[in-house]
Order: sequence, then C-alpha cells, then structure tokens
Amino acid sequence: MMGDMEHASPRLILLAEDDKSTAFLIEHKMQLAGYEISIAKDGEEALTALQRKVPDLLLLDIDMPKKNGLEVLQAMKKDAALEKVPVVVISNSGSPIEVYNFQKLGVKDYFIKAELDPEELLQTVRKYLE
Repeated sequence: MMGDMEHASPRLILLAEDDKSTAFLIEHKMQLAGYEISIAKDGEEALTALQRKVPDLLLLDIDMPKKNGLEVLQAMKKDAALEKVPVVVISNSGSPIEVYNFQKLGVKDYFIKAELDPEELLQTVRKYLE
C-alpha cells in the first residue's frame, strides 16, 4: 500500500451523454486510466445518479433528452452537495456565448464533440481529480 492512497477507491466520474458511441469511447478511456465511471443517458437520469451518489467529477453533454445539460447545471447550483462537483462540458456547439454562459455557471472546461480528443479529455479530468 502506498501511504495516502489507502482511502482511494477509484474516483467516480458521472458521464451524462446520450450518444452511445461517444459514451463508449469516453467510458473506455476513463476506465483504462483507473477511474470508475457511470453513465446517464439523459438529464433526468443524470440528476437521479447525482443525488444517489455524488461523483468526483461530472462530464456533461448539453443536448440530451428529458433535461438538457443546462437544466442539470441549474439544478446542481441549487444543491449544496452538488454545486462543488467539478463539471466538464462536452457539447456539439462551441458558440462563444454558450461557453461564456457555462463558465458563469461554474463549468471548469468545455470540449466540442466533433473535435473531442479522448487523451486531452483525460488530461483535463486528471487536472480536476488529482
């Protein structure tokens, strides 16, 4: 056992993503890096999962059924246990106004789905989890 690593069950990442291939790609990358990852297929599922077990980090898609990413963020802001969870957005749109609005809601980082590099995403996740 290595000193302060003893408490460490793997860090939990919640991925809210309705696109199966994107979810699979990210899940695979995070598991290989040693993270535990659970997947929510829509915004409602994401909020239920967040309330059941607060993750160490949320990877959040914006365009999702039932509740979109923005609604998930707004709900998190109203919940003391959830508002501290670091959020990294993965979106189809990279419009500056959208990015700005998400930054105002405390989003840590922003990736555009079309140019998503799983390695770069992993580096960002590590930055907020280490």
